Formats: sequence, structure tokens, C-alpha cells
Amino acid sequence: VIIEPTKTPEGTAVVAELSTFSITYGGARAAIVSRGPVKTSGSILIDGRDHDTTGATVTGIGVPGVATMATVTMTGASKIGGTGIAPTSTELPLTAVENDSWKDFIDQDSDLAIDEEPFDGIDNDNDGEIDEDVQGYPSSPDIMLKLPEGTLKAYAQTQNTYFASHAAFDAYISANGGSLPGGSVFFLDFDTFSPANLSAVMNETPSILVHHNATGTASMTNAHKNFKGLILADKVGHLNGDFYLIGSLMSFSPATVTNNYGNGNATILYSSTVLGNLPGSGGTSGLARIRSWHRSASTP
Repeated sequence: VIIEPTKTPEGTAVVAELSTFSITYGGARAAIVSRGPVKTSGSILIDGRDHDTTGATVTGIGVPGVATMATVTMTGASKIGGTGIAPTSTELPLTAVENDSWKDFIDQDSDLAIDEEPFDGIDNDNDGEIDEDVQGYPSSPDIMLKLPEGTLKAYAQTQNTYFASHAAFDAYISANGGSLPGGSVFFLDFDTFSPANLSAVMNETPSILVHHNATGTASMTNAHKNFKGLILADKVGHLNGDFYLIGSLMSFSPATVTNNYGNGNATILYSSTVLGNLPGSGGTSGLARIRSWHRSASTP
């Protein structure tokens, strides 16, 4: 939205751009959500029980620790918890969902067909609703949040939180004292994010971090440090010993690609409160950015 106010009394005219961003997010199916197979290793702890925003207190039974359209393989001392069960290495059938079809077997649009739409951001049955009765995994981070393709990238560009290279993202963190600000949408548009260093200090307000390229083949590996909010990544490699996430992480790589979570004492804690307060949730957030201005010359 371009706003062109009238000239101020001092004779300065400003052209501003108001960037709006609103998401529809139905909540995470699990602490870790994956299209492809999930492998846990090391001493990683994945806990789908509901936590408060600090991760210190369990507030409800929550969701499964892992949900995947393929299989889950646990190795090492890794543990998965969820649906009221504390993290354990022995209760996989109760703390994870394998072969998740994303179907709910409900005729949500009353057309006598059940789970007939692909999760692709298109009104496939011409009923005026988009992705209301889905049968499969969302095709991209934008589609997952009920946004037109390119929205997350475009919004991040207006906020100066779009990064076309690993070096640019690292420089941004360094300029912010080694930490990421909260309430932001970070879009990382480069192929390999390794080591994936996040925030030295946990962001107080939830953010969204997207690591996604045009071909859906971006790879985030050797992740370290802290993040509160939602991570949407094409493919995930190791989450290392000091990696600490409160919220949820979702990967979009094909069902034939294994996401390997864990390499040390990484911790992933599900929090519905965190995910309910993502940027753009429940309305529209906006930021005015000055595009141009000029000052009128005085006349005699």
C-alpha cells in the first residue's frame, strides 16, 4: 500500500509504503513435522507436550513429538515425547505419528467428497475456498500459512530481514549483538545454511524463520543456538548440542529425503502459546517504510 501524504508545513513531502502481513496458521501437528523420513540421533530431546513461552513448564498434553508422512528411526540416546508422555526412547508409537496422510476424513466443504484437494494454494474444486479439504502435505512454506507464493519473501524484503547469502545473515546477527530480534519474519534464500547459527539469546517475542529456495532444495545443517517460534525449512540436517527451539520445526523436502535431527543434546519443545503469537497471527501487522521524500524550495 503506497501512501502519499500532503506536504507538511515545512514543505516536505513523503511517499511511504505500508507493508501488511497476515497469516492463517492452524497450529502444528507436532513439535517436528516432516514430509520425508525422520531420523533422530545423539541425545536430542523432542517434546511435543505443551510448554509455556519459556519452555520451563509443561502446560498440557500437547501434540506428538514427531509427525511424518514416512517413518521415524530413533538411534543413540535420542528421546521423543508428546501427547502427555515425557520424552522417552521406548514409547515411539505413542509419541510420534508415522505415515501421516494429512487427511482428517471430514467433508469440510459439504461437497460429498472427503480430503479431495491437494495442499497447493489453489481452489481446485471451484467452491471459493482454498485448501479447505486437503489430502496431502503443503507444497511450500507460503502455502502452509495460507499465503500466495512469494508472500513471505516479499514481506521479509520490506522489513530488511531477507537474506540472499549465508554471509549476509551472519552479518545481520553480528550487527544485532549476536542475537535475532523477536516478532520478525526471516527469509533465508540460499542453498546451504551450515553451520546454522541462530540467536545467542532466546528472542522474547516469537518469530518465523524460513530457509527455502526456488527449487525447494535448501539444506539447513549443523544448527546451533536459540530460536522461539516457527522454523520452516526445505531440508534439515543435524541440530547440534546447544540448539534450543521453543515452538515447532517443519520441513518440506520430498518423501524420499531423510531429515536427520540430532547430533548432541539439542532440544525442541512444542508451545501452542508461542505458535499462537507468530508475526501476523490473528490479524494484520504492518510497517511504514519511507520510499522517497523531497523538500520544496522556498519562493520569494
